[in-house]
Amino acid sequence: MFTKLPPEVRDKIWEVVLPAPRVVMIDWQMKGINRASSSEHLCICNANPIPTALLHICARSPKFALDRYELAFVGPLERPIYFDWERDSVYLSNILAISAFSRGINDVQCWGKVAHPQEWPQSLTKLQHLAFHLLPSEFEAVTEDILLIADFAKQLATMTYVRYS
Repeated sequence: MFTKLPPEVRDKIWEVVLPAPRVVMIDWQMKGINRASSSEHLCICNANPIPTALLHICARSPKFALDRYELAFVGPLERPIYFDWERDSVYLSNILAISAFSRGINDVQCWGKVAHPQEWPQSLTKLQHLAFHLLPSEFEAVTEDILLIADFAKQLATMTYVRYS
């Protein structure tokens, strides 16, 4: 029955079933069991890498979903995710994540073994919504990092500072 509907009506239905904008938390942590002695870092993401079932429903739905979502942050994240640059937000959860994002703009090797080193900084230029979480005492230490990220993210529309109490 659905396939008998005109394509414009089906597209409207696909649009209605798109998920709400997501806040994708990116955390930078020590790698390994003994975090105190490990010098390796791991960038992890709390979001489901596949944000919508539309990528798997039928032959037409993935095309509709991929018009909105793009595989992003290939390399720096433990696993890349599909990201909606217009609606989704990146939330850098700690001072290490902010610094790593900033360093990654100029030196993608700071992320370790980056699969596609040119893709992630280019993707960052599409970022429109950014939030970061800091203690008041940490803010001064990463002000330059935040300004570098904001300068590089040319389409940035919102930047939110979440302050610890």
